[in-house]
Amino acid sequence: MGNKEISSSSDASFVYDLIGRILPLQKDDFLLEKLPSSSEIFFELSCLDNKIRIQGNDNVSLAYGFNYYLRYYLNTSISWCGNNVPQPPKLLPLPLKTIKQISSFPYRYYLNYCTHSYSMAFWDWSRWEREIDWMALHGVNLVLASTGQQAVWRNTMKKMKFSNEAIKKFIPGPAFEAWWLMQNLEGWGGPVSDDFIDERMILQQKIIKRLKELDIEPVLQCFYGMVPRETVNLYPKAQFIDSGKWQGFDRPLFLDPNDDLYDKFSRIYYEEQYNLYGECSFFAGDPFHELAVGKGNFKNLESLNFRKSGSKIYKNLKTFCKEKNSKNLNITWILQAWEGGTQPNSEMLKGLSLGEVLVLDLASNALPQWGGVEGVWSREKKSYEGHNWSWCVLDNFGGVNGIFGRMQQVVEELPKALKHPLGQKKLKGIGATMEGIERNCIVFDLLFDMTWNMENLKIDDWIKMFVSSRYGKENEKVVEAWNILRKSVLSEKNDMKMGCSNIVSHLPKLVIYPISKYEKNAIKMCLDAWKLLIEAREEFKIVDTFQYDLVDLTRQILLEYLFFVYLSTVNTVKMKDYEKFLKNSEEFLELLDILDDLLLTRKEFLLGKWIADAFNLGTNLEEKKLFVWNAKQQITLWGFNTILVDYARKDWSGLVSTFYKPRWTYFFNEIKEKWDSLNFSNFGLNYYEKDKKWVENELIGLNFEPIGDPIEKCHEIFLRIFEKTISFTQSID
Repeated sequence: MGNKEISSSSDASFVYDLIGRILPLQKDDFLLEKLPSSSEIFFELSCLDNKIRIQGNDNVSLAYGFNYYLRYYLNTSISWCGNNVPQPPKLLPLPLKTIKQISSFPYRYYLNYCTHSYSMAFWDWSRWEREIDWMALHGVNLVLASTGQQAVWRNTMKKMKFSNEAIKKFIPGPAFEAWWLMQNLEGWGGPVSDDFIDERMILQQKIIKRLKELDIEPVLQCFYGMVPRETVNLYPKAQFIDSGKWQGFDRPLFLDPNDDLYDKFSRIYYEEQYNLYGECSFFAGDPFHELAVGKGNFKNLESLNFRKSGSKIYKNLKTFCKEKNSKNLNITWILQAWEGGTQPNSEMLKGLSLGEVLVLDLASNALPQWGGVEGVWSREKKSYEGHNWSWCVLDNFGGVNGIFGRMQQVVEELPKALKHPLGQKKLKGIGATMEGIERNCIVFDLLFDMTWNMENLKIDDWIKMFVSSRYGKENEKVVEAWNILRKSVLSEKNDMKMGCSNIVSHLPKLVIYPISKYEKNAIKMCLDAWKLLIEAREEFKIVDTFQYDLVDLTRQILLEYLFFVYLSTVNTVKMKDYEKFLKNSEEFLELLDILDDLLLTRKEFLLGKWIADAFNLGTNLEEKKLFVWNAKQQITLWGFNTILVDYARKDWSGLVSTFYKPRWTYFFNEIKEKWDSLNFSNFGLNYYEKDKKWVENELIGLNFEPIGDPIEKCHEIFLRIFEKTISFTQSID
């Protein structure tokens, strides 16, 4: 499979800069050679003149080759969840033999629209710079770059004669941009200032510049017909489709692509985007996103000619790009396959020529649509009407915490898809399309490694490499622990289960959530893995990555134990045993304090960090307060009603103590208050107004830096609950 789809234009100096950011004293020990190739995507690692020579066809290949050296020769790793970068030896080890790996795919795609809001909403350039380094090191060469769209829309709307008030009403706050770009809502979390819009514009320009320096193609936004609801008042003669609501929000309107106003709107939009962000070959945009799950109005779409609409959307995009650069003819429209086979619309795909579209099979590991395997969302054998597609991994909804994944599906199903008749010539890439990042790095490390070494990758050997590079050396107990996790919670097969059970962040109710046989077995296996990591704690106690992993696993098991305590507490209510109820409910609340203290030991689990980043992003005091509201609203209530409450829940210190614990305290107090007259089957409470006050009121006393020894805290919790959790697991039917 050739490399004609992705161009290489930058020199290798930018990869030397990346090496300098990781190994500043050893930068000159590397010899980078860029060898453009039209026949293969590769990197080659060897030794020349006492230097580590890395050859590759582009900068991404060189960067991935450097990461291969870091992991296999220096036992070093760069991840979202801690870094293991010990001081390397003065004389770096030289490769004793030549290593060459060839990518199976031209495209290695990264990011979901939701990731930009759930994880990246408040990032500054320093955080983006680290992430772009991570992308290059993992071989990503195609990334959704949706930052800075506010400026494009502001400028477009001004030229289309919209008022400043209409512009402010349309553009949302930073925590909700993703669903605005997917035509789900407008204005929620806003208004934002012009200063903020300008800063996002400058940030996007830096992002795109760095991406292109590393030969990573940015995916900008296509104009697919979304327009503000105010447009109907400004241009009443145009043909609009009102696709109804999404989760209670009024959607933006859809401007019929065959209306004359569409040409004017799209032309100005592309002109403004080009002026701000330059040339681009890849564009994303999904007409009619989540109409089914979002309670949209399908009836209003009956008059739309999907074939002509898709053809027109692409034609306008390509015509503009061709005018700006005659060499830039290979324009690709990227579409997300989602929502039970309804997206992208099959009729719309039929109106597009082969080669014009790349479809992201957004959750191939769990909800495949591409047609070659059975699944609840699987399409017919025609798949995506013959268009190119990518096999993607989506491991969470809402960016929720949890050690969870489908590693075995990646190992087994990706090679099968590549060999399947629907994949042999049409499967062009892989994609990491999680809704939130900074969690479960092992799943995505594996995914990106699969594309370079699919034929020879042995999962047991790979796990050993993962442990050695993540912690600095191999350890039998730790390898065994990760293999246990791989075979349990990291190989879940349930189609719709995205994340672990978490009673703490669910609305308190007198409802017993069932535990499946698989979950019980998974809990037992997690306990075995936990014990092994605890036993290895002294050997790795100062290793940043080990600290994170042990805290993360302890967090998950503590939540499972809390779930068992909850079940026992509910049973005491049912059995009318007041004394045991008091004892169990007090233990539950005490454990919430212990959970909060555990999370406080790591920066990745701090509400204060999330809030501080939001505050710092604002350009004036009023906007700072608004962005803090954005940050708090997204992870709790989300919307203006109860539909999406806790969808983006987080296990964070500060959130447990100030939000979840007061909820549970209120729940238990109401049970005590109504004990004598309590009707078990009809007991329920409304938390919305209390939750809303938390969002609107100022938070005091949040920690912005970690406190405490994570290893000691994990050991204390282990001594307290390990045996009890085993007993609980054995007692539940």
